[in-house]
Amino acid sequence: MKIRAMTFNIQHTIDYRRGTMSPELMANTIRAFDPDFCVLNEVYGHRDGAEPVFDEQTALLAELARMDHFFFCPAVEICGSPYGNAILSRFPFSGEKIAIPDPDPRLSDSDWYETRCVLKADFGPFAVLGTHFGLAPDEQVSAVETVLAQLARRDKPLIFCGDLNMTPENPTLAPIFAALRDTAAVMSAPKLSFPSDEPRKKIDYIFVSDEFRVLSADIPAVVASDHRPHLAELEL
Repeated sequence: MKIRAMTFNIQHTIDYRRGTMSPELMANTIRAFDPDFCVLNEVYGHRDGAEPVFDEQTALLAELARMDHFFFCPAVEICGSPYGNAILSRFPFSGEKIAIPDPDPRLSDSDWYETRCVLKADFGPFAVLGTHFGLAPDEQVSAVETVLAQLARRDKPLIFCGDLNMTPENPTLAPIFAALRDTAAVMSAPKLSFPSDEPRKKIDYIFVSDEFRVLSADIPAVVASDHRPHLAELEL
């Protein structure tokens, strides 16, 4: 079977050029690439009294992108609203939230600590892990350990994707590169993902287990949110 995977940090649907929220732009970007599933980062859930665009962004984006199946995986509340990762899909799946433990004690002076989680979607023949890693180094270590624990108990082919907030040479990511294959390796030249207008680094990834054949991968030059989307065509 062939699988068209996509991961996309939508920055809660903010149009990067205009600075206004545009679920339509994000949904149209997803539709343009026709993925079988798309993992989303920085997604808001319902917030009482908020503007309608904040109301269940996952369901709204699924409707606009014409994808029948979706799952919102909140990690934290921001300004009283649940906030985290989501997945949209053409095909049914079962969804699960896996918590990433907060560092205790905190070992960094970073002002950007934020509780994170991993989204797991089981499609039957394969599973997907989607996440958004933190910015503090000890958060990143905890996140990698959480993913590695999931890999150790996997019982089927697996795709791992999301905004990892680390560039490929970061040693904290080395165990992920050892356990899985980075689909970007098939690109004819390295491509960067952030910021979307003039990208300076690659921090968005699609990794796969050895059961998959990577047919193609791309980080297209699209400016919708502050990240460019990442795509991979896979065969299982």
